[in-house]
Amino acid sequence: MARDLDHAVRRAAVIGLVAAGLLVLAALIAPPLLGWEVHERADDIAGVPPLHGFVQVKVGPGTPVAVLIGVATVALGPALAERLGWGRLLLVTWLAGLGWLLGLALVDGGAGLSRVLGNPHEYLETARAVTSVPDLLAGYVDRIPEDAPTTGRSTSPGIPRGCCSSSCCSRRSASAATWRPDWW
Repeated sequence: MARDLDHAVRRAAVIGLVAAGLLVLAALIAPPLLGWEVHERADDIAGVPPLHGFVQVKVGPGTPVAVLIGVATVALGPALAERLGWGRLLLVTWLAGLGWLLGLALVDGGAGLSRVLGNPHEYLETARAVTSVPDLLAGYVDRIPEDAPTTGRSTSPGIPRGCCSSSCCSRRSASAATWRPDWW
């Protein structure tokens, strides 16, 4: 019985991995095959949308934290997943993810956090401009095309509604001075 369950779990994991790989492959080959215009970054060295990243290996103050959490996750994760209940596992996973995220951000020191938060082309700038979350959600699809007249910052046209709404709520609830009963 346990062997059948082990086999089923492994089979599901392989199916999930293959499906994810096929989705990535489709994202790489569909645009050129179908003639879709994909606006890539000017400094894109790969030249293969949607892979718009560039290699820039860095080591900084957050590197040891990120590496330590990564190694601990690989070493201790499976045992914790078997031993902890769902609630505790969710909390430990969230804390590990948060620590790893902060470790990676802090590779650049304090600027790793503040540069993104102060960047006018990121979520918070869009969140600051939102006056009505229902209107934001209602008009979301209309703002997706890059040439739409109401398209906001470079990241805002395709941001999932939940991300922008979360940013709006976080920004507005963070300060009592900005809290108004009519914001929602």
